[in-house]
Amino acid sequence: MGSSLFDPDNPHPFRMMAPPPPKDDPRQPFVGPTPPSVTIAVLAVSINVLLTIGAFVWQIVTAADAHEVQSGGGGVLLRSLVGILVVVGLIRGHRLAWQWGRVLAILGVLLLGIAAAVAAATNFAAGARALLFADVAVSGALLLTTFFALGRPSARRYFRLVCPQCGRATGSAADFWFRLAQCRQCRIRW
Repeated sequence: MGSSLFDPDNPHPFRMMAPPPPKDDPRQPFVGPTPPSVTIAVLAVSINVLLTIGAFVWQIVTAADAHEVQSGGGGVLLRSLVGILVVVGLIRGHRLAWQWGRVLAILGVLLLGIAAAVAAATNFAAGARALLFADVAVSGALLLTTFFALGRPSARRYFRLVCPQCGRATGSAADFWFRLAQCRQCRIRW
């Protein structure tokens, strides 16, 4: 029930009182601690980055000479840097980190599948093949965990990806850096 301008109980006489929105209304901005789905995604990406760095360091330490170390330090550095940037962005609530966390997770799973298929078809040593399959399984599970955790409704609310007008979840960016989201249904930007 709204109040009139002459209501003595209204502390703001020039503003009409609207009923408060329901607490579970997805159009409301996220308020509160980080949802568990985002925490799980941050942990999954962090563990994946640490495993990537650890595997490269282990390869360097266990190599008998410099020629045994596979070239790939640049790739490890790039993957680790991108992973760290995604983690920091997820923690800070950036939409671009949400988008890249989901996109890179799916691309990573596809690339891991290709690596596993190549390893199965080539003549790897049994121990190296088992280690590669274990790495693929663990990394793939972490990437899929990241993808599905960031797709949860609570994560979409945390990253402000629910249209304030119609309540539909979106993943569409209105600008290059994803500072603004755009609803696919009602076409508003926020």
